[in-house]
Amino acid sequence: MLHESPSGKSAVVGIMYKIGRADSFLSMLTDHLANLSGGSEEEKELGVVEPRHVKIGSRKYYRCIGSLPVPPCTQDVIWTMVNKVRTVTREKVSLLRVAVHDNGWMTSQSFDHRFLPELYLIGVSSSI
Repeated sequence: MLHESPSGKSAVVGIMYKIGRADSFLSMLTDHLANLSGGSEEEKELGVVEPRHVKIGSRKYYRCIGSLPVPPCTQDVIWTMVNKVRTVTREKVSLLRVAVHDNGWMTSQSFDHRFLPELYLIGVSSSI
């Protein structure tokens, strides 16, 4: 989920998935995803997602500063990645890929004298 503040700062909360049982939150989005799958490139307003409906399933997460992986590749984005891997059906993955026009590639960026900081596990007593 991408959040942009009124001042233009960006933050992403990421949840990793593996193929398995249906995810209740993603199942709630099925009608919206099907609506986006028509092949049209035009943007459509789908409303607001209530974050309380996302079942994260863990209080453990990783946090780092990075960039968006797709144009405009905004930098200084706060990434929070949930430690627990959730499950999703193959059908839902196919629907998501069509809805976001995923063609299997991501834009690469140069390091431009930046360094990759060590990731810290937040909310866990043991270190990585």
